[in-house]
Amino acid sequence: MRYLVLGGCGSVGSATVRDLVSTADFEQITVVDLASDRVAADVAQHRDKRVKGVVADVTRREELTPLLKQHDLIVNCTPGDDNVAILQAAIDAGVRYMDITGSMLAEERMALDGAARKAGVLPVIATGCSPGLTNAAAAYGVQPLDRTREITIE
Repeated sequence: MRYLVLGGCGSVGSATVRDLVSTADFEQITVVDLASDRVAADVAQHRDKRVKGVVADVTRREELTPLLKQHDLIVNCTPGDDNVAILQAAIDAGVRYMDITGSMLAEERMALDGAARKAGVLPVIATGCSPGLTNAAAAYGVQPLDRTREITIE
């Protein structure tokens, strides 16, 4: 598996990369961020030749698209403002996608479901802590019930 971690030097992105390095069976993890000094330092700390660094602006389609096509899964850890465009680029590239951002622009990302299905791409959105993991835990928790009227997460 070849992972591309966008925003890989931020607090969420670097934790994601650490987790992947320590638990995933991977061929390559590519850490993408804007700050060249941070990319080099973050990659070096892993002491694993399979972890690569790329300095790129993910809001620039011409920089993002070639990177997407070289990977099996995009893990987007960037702030939510650009997630719709990044998801659209992943769909266009035919690459599986997930983002860590919560519900910001969720409806806009959900509106790309038809395009994703047509492209054969499975996007998993809003996997952040809350909302995200708490939503998944709530859905799992109600499975044995006959019906559920409402779930409130605070």
